[in-house]
Amino acid sequence: MKIPFLKKEEEIKGLEFEKEEIKIEDIIAPPSVEISENYLRLGERFSKTFFIFSYPRYISTGWMSPVINLNHPLDISFHIHPVDSGAILRQLRKKLTEVQAELIEREEKGLIRDPTLETAFKDIESLRDALQTASERVFRLGVYLTIYGDSQKELRETETKLRSILESRLIYLKPTLLREKEGFISTSPYSLDEILVHTPMNTAPLSSIFPFVSPDLSAHEGILYGINQHNNSLVLFDRFTLENGNTVIFAKSGAGKSVDKNQIVLCKDKKGRVCLTKIGPLINQIIKKQGINFRDDELEGKTFPGIDVWTFNKNLKGKWGEVQIAARKKAPKVFYKFRTKSGREITTTGDHNLVVLKDGKINILKGSKVKKDSYVPLPRKVHLPAQRARKSLMLNNFNINSDEFLKLAGLITAEGTVSDFYIEISNIDLEILNIIASSFKKLKIPFLKIIDKNKQRIKGIRTHEKGFLRTVKTLGGTGLSRQKKIWPFIFNLNKYLNIFLLILKVMGEWKNMK
Repeated sequence: MKIPFLKKEEEIKGLEFEKEEIKIEDIIAPPSVEISENYLRLGERFSKTFFIFSYPRYISTGWMSPVINLNHPLDISFHIHPVDSGAILRQLRKKLTEVQAELIEREEKGLIRDPTLETAFKDIESLRDALQTASERVFRLGVYLTIYGDSQKELRETETKLRSILESRLIYLKPTLLREKEGFISTSPYSLDEILVHTPMNTAPLSSIFPFVSPDLSAHEGILYGINQHNNSLVLFDRFTLENGNTVIFAKSGAGKSVDKNQIVLCKDKKGRVCLTKIGPLINQIIKKQGINFRDDELEGKTFPGIDVWTFNKNLKGKWGEVQIAARKKAPKVFYKFRTKSGREITTTGDHNLVVLKDGKINILKGSKVKKDSYVPLPRKVHLPAQRARKSLMLNNFNINSDEFLKLAGLITAEGTVSDFYIEISNIDLEILNIIASSFKKLKIPFLKIIDKNKQRIKGIRTHEKGFLRTVKTLGGTGLSRQKKIWPFIFNLNKYLNIFLLILKVMGEWKNMK
């Protein structure tokens, strides 16, 4: 029997929910965001935003660099809004009228001059002239900084350092109280200015805020990659100081570096042995012994063959540099030979780059572009491994065959004065003065520095040591520097004559020798 009010229970099917796809936003987003009146908390990290509201009358170039180099994480944003020059000129004309009227009123009343008003009058006039000639423009500048820390205490410490850096330059900032969210967005890479705290600035002071003031793209060591076209400085970099030393070099066809196989190169092996050898046989020998681990359409060779060559750093000072790849390729039909006035020669391909001094600027030119009367850097000296000591020649307890004595002999001949009571070497170059002082110390000769009181600098070094004075006179070093002549004993030293003559040549005195 069916009872109408008792219905058969219907089976309820279980609901199936699709698993929500995880997006990139879910991965990078913080677990929580807390917005307070004076800080923003993103997960476990705290942030706080500031804006700069006051600048001094004068600001120096690169004043923002200490802030950027601060050893704390921070975000800095510059919001620069151009302003119509016509509107600014009208405002300046109105302001100039007010200042001039106040100056006239003070003059009629017989009051003393007000430097503040006079300075304002001159500044307004100069700015009007610059705007009228379009040599300057006016902008509204907003500078916002967001600092980060693991705690509010760390935020306060960073804020103290930031304030001390800026306030020492009479630049003042304030926190974005009750607007931390807007401050964080304004320093994020959204190109949004939600703080809207601006300071009017013309072009000249605005350019001083540019943070990248270093003229160089150079490391302390590395290889020469080329020329920075913005300021003609050298680009030096050692990619193997990074965690990943891989590099990619883009260049048009024929822009590589190569030299003739018969070109002589100064190299040093792992054992410190230095030799002059032809680069072609050297590379063939390396490939024969170590094999080939690098090959492309044009080149084949061995990476890091374990030799050093003499090269230049960013100051064009000579030093040993590690060879990263020794490679060979098929030679072109045309080569270029360069010969300096000193007699040095090099043969290269037309694509080989040379460092050239032209019109007072350092340039890198292909061999096919280098012209006559160009200047190229050459090493004054090469640091060779220690050699076996040569036989000493003693006179009055001084080894006149030593490098130190020969250096002093050259410097005395070039720039020295020998009197009956002292020997004085005149020079203001710090490098030369250090050579003189170092040589005297190694020879255990007491000396004193001669000070130019008017220019507050060292102008020479003098010694009264009787034994050294007697030795110099015995060897023929007498008289004033303008009476210079090569000491006779020097010619008996054969190959060591080069040390003496090198000093004279560096000092520019060789052409005046008798």
